[in-house]
Amino acid sequence: MADSEEPKRRVPDPGLVGTTLQGRYHLVRMLGDGGMGAVYKAADQVLRRFVAIKLLHPATAENPSAVERFVREARSAAAIGHPNIIDILDFGYEKGRPFLVMEYLRGRALSELIAEERRLSIERSVNIATHSLAGLAAAHDRGILHRDLKPANLMLIAMLGDSDFVKVCDFGFAALVQPSQRIEDGKSLTPARTLVGTPAYAAPERLRGDDTRDPRIDVYAIGVVLFEMLAGR
Repeated sequence: MADSEEPKRRVPDPGLVGTTLQGRYHLVRMLGDGGMGAVYKAADQVLRRFVAIKLLHPATAENPSAVERFVREARSAAAIGHPNIIDILDFGYEKGRPFLVMEYLRGRALSELIAEERRLSIERSVNIATHSLAGLAAAHDRGILHRDLKPANLMLIAMLGDSDFVKVCDFGFAALVQPSQRIEDGKSLTPARTLVGTPAYAAPERLRGDDTRDPRIDVYAIGVVLFEMLAGR
């Protein structure tokens, strides 16, 4: 996840592996490290299961806008409640740094599959797109736009007899279709006419600076993803 408002560069902190957050979540290993924070595999010592934890970097945790966006990510994803949307299990703070507890997914991102196989079959591509759109429809029914759909944010896992079951992840740029509804108070965390998300998957009107909150911008992004699966580029 990229964030143009990140105040300064950070250094990954693998030394956190082996520590326990809030006396409950024991960090087992680092799964990934991004611009805003790192993701860890952790053992929930209360419910005795593995979870994934996204923990903001110290420098990012000092940025109020970044923290507010992180809280928005948690609230947005947690409000949807759909099999094709990653489950949010908990939210907390450890020494002033917010962290998000998610279901631990045993799988890989669609971006990894495309990099490995280049082009996917029509049947497989349509199946992945259908899963993604089902989760997206549930989000839109709740008035939530994702605004950063791309292969890296679509996780493929084995579930319900389907090895390409999709979990839509990373709601860090989520927004409401109607700002007066639920989840947030509707104020923008991004300067006017600033593109959020990933330009390659953005609808043309967004590239022109139109920040209208229209569900079709997410549908367009899935269309780009579908093209990428079929064409390999």
